[in-house]
Amino acid sequence: MLDNSSFLSAPPKIHVNAIAIKMRSGPPLPLTAAPAVLLVSIEYKPGSSSNAVAGWEEMAKGAVQRVPGVNVFTVAEHAETSTIRTVEVLDSWDSLDVLVKTDATKKNIEHNGRDRTGVKSAIKLRAVVGFVGR
Repeated sequence: MLDNSSFLSAPPKIHVNAIAIKMRSGPPLPLTAAPAVLLVSIEYKPGSSSNAVAGWEEMAKGAVQRVPGVNVFTVAEHAETSTIRTVEVLDSWDSLDVLVKTDATKKNIEHNGRDRTGVKSAIKLRAVVGFVGR
């Protein structure tokens, strides 16, 4: 995890990327829910992000269909910078612990690992009654 204490103290960086994949396990969460939200940005070798989307599609399907507590799994691609961004909404961080141990995660690593150049950022947030905090 990146530790950036000024994350919420500066104007936000806005990324407008095409959503490549959006999977959800059911209806939208109620406002009273306090989900765990994971924002990840991963860089790939130039020109390889489109191939990476295929690996992420299997990951998203496996996450939403087989891991209790995974509510939303969204993948966006920024082809010009060969970056994939994910937004994962989970009931709790325990669901993330289960997700990282699944076959879908292992297959994603096998499919995309050779083209990844690094995790640019991984930010954990908690949404509480419509407000977001770290």
